Amino acid sequence: MISPELQIRYRENISVLDVVLSGFFDSVGLYRHAAATQRQNARYWLKFLGIDSLTECDYNPLSYGQKRLVLLARALVKSPQLLLLDEPCQGLDDENRRRLIQTVSRVSRDAGIQVVFVTHRLNEVPDGISHILEFQRNETGICTAHQYKWR
Repeated sequence: MISPELQIRYRENISVLDVVLSGFFDSVGLYRHAAATQRQNARYWLKFLGIDSLTECDYNPLSYGQKRLVLLARALVKSPQLLLLDEPCQGLDDENRRRLIQTVSRVSRDAGIQVVFVTHRLNEVPDGISHILEFQRNETGICTAHQYKWR
């Protein structure tokens, strides 16, 4: 899972590689020793996402967009069948928003991972999303859900 809330929970000095490795243990921070295969897998995802140059950098000084991509690598290290992205573009500038959407499209297409992408903006929906579930309030304030095929 990726969310803006998860991003701000990493307050201690920690390397990008350790942030990604923490995904194996579902922790904020790395408190266990990572196996060599886990390190290799973390490096694979950093390279896949095009951010392997950040591997040894400290996480905290990174840009907001770089941090979001690091968290995407963290979410991918366990090779999930389903990736849940809760407002992943929130707070990103146009360039990083575009980059994240393209990256999620690539992950969906090339890694074969199913994606649930929560957003308030239809222009943020990445390629590979086939269905939309939209919630709307009617005039009485009751929320109803509408599902439809996308693209």
